[in-house]
Order: sequence, then C-alpha cells, then structure tokens
Amino acid sequence: RPPNVRESRALALALEAVNQFCSKYRGTLIDQPPEGVEMTLVPKVSGVNVPVNYTPLSEEAFMSRDNPAALTTLYRLRVTLSWLPTVWRSIELRGSMSLHELHNAIQRAFNWDNDHLYAFFMSNKAWDNRTEIGGNPLGGGGEAFRTPLATLGLRKNKSFLYIFDFGDELRHTIKVEAIVPDGVDPAVHYPRIVAAAGQAPPQYGAYEDDDDAEEDDDDVIGDAGSFIIPLPPSPAPKKPGRPKKPKP
Repeated sequence: RPPNVRESRALALALEAVNQFCSKYRGTLIDQPPEGVEMTLVPKVSGVNVPVNYTPLSEEAFMSRDNPAALTTLYRLRVTLSWLPTVWRSIELRGSMSLHELHNAIQRAFNWDNDHLYAFFMSNKAWDNRTEIGGNPLGGGGEAFRTPLATLGLRKNKSFLYIFDFGDELRHTIKVEAIVPDGVDPAVHYPRIVAAAGQAPPQYGAYEDDDDAEEDDDDVIGDAGSFIIPLPPSPAPKKPGRPKKPKP
C-alpha cells in the first residue's frame, strides 16, 4: 500500500535530517572517519528534533557484521614452502581478517617483494578455477580482499594452496593448525607469527639475486607480528627447485 500522510511526513523529516547530517560531517566522511567513534547530530526539521547517529566501522568489522564471532575467533595457519618443506611459518589471525591480509602476512613472513598477482586455491589443487580466490598486491580489488577467513568453512587440518607470482609460481601449502573460538587476545596485534622454521630463500633464487643484499629473517618482526621462538639456522638453497608452471 502507499504510505499514509503520517508515514510520508516522517520519511520526509528523516531524509532531511540525514541530508543535514551529511552536510555537517561531509569532510569527515570523505576523509577517514574515526573507527568506532559515534557521530551524532540532532537537527530541527519543521520544528521537530530528529536525532541522527552513525558509528563508522573498520573494513574488517563491516565484513564481519553478519558474524560477530569472527572478530574473536583465532585462526592459526601453518604456511610451508611447497618446494622447500623445511621452511615454514605459523601465523595467527582473527577470523574477520581477509585472505588479502593473510597474503600480506605471508609476504612479510618470507620476505617476498609483494610485487605480483596471487591466488588461493581452496581445493589445494593449483589452477582449480572452481575454488580460486585471487587478488592483487594493491588490495583494492580482487575477491581475496572481500573474503574473511571465517566465511571459508575452514576446519582443523584442512589444507589449501597459495600461489604468488604466476610466472615463477611460488607455491605455499597452508594447513589449519587450530581454530579457537574466543581465542583472540585484544592486547595482541594480528596477524602475528608464533612459530617458524628455516630461513626463507631469496624470492628469485640465489642464482638470480647475486647483486642483492641478503635480507635477514628478523625483518618479518613488525607489521606481521613477532617470533615467539627463534629461527633455527639453515643454509639457503643454491637453487630452489620451484615447480614448473603446468602446460596448457
């Protein structure tokens, strides 16, 4: 049915109040509104006070709005270099974090340059179009940027594949070590590295990086988190035997 006179008037008042709210906070809304800080305005419209409230959410909180438990569920994933299985990192993330954030954590953990496209294959089979979730280093587009871990139906011991650089195909096997409801520590900055083994080889192999300064694995401490255990020393391979790209 069409709205009656009272409903039409209420809608007109609400729209005008929202319009005044947007005009007042236009600069803040266009820039970066403070996350979790309520913005309030009570404009008078046709003699009626109409309160308008808005609390900006972070991208992570917005994606988890239908699953609040994702914010407090801890995921621990072991990421292993497929061509060098003695080198691995265990990374903890919140369930509300996206696959793109996992990608960034892996890049920091192994000192990769984050300069190529990437994809996750949830079937653990390379180039499986049915389960591919791709992304780009900039993060502004791609399905990985919009896919939180909590939406993937992951379970303990499930494995899936991450491929970085579609030319050289740096393959990483990811195994779910643990999923802990209410396991997130509010005082901890995620993602973080909680265990590690082996030194990451150069991204393009020692034979291609002779002129580059060797980077220390301690560089991963920072944005990706910190090591709880030290890295055991291991020699970097002279020429990592990365798998070849499958023939078309």
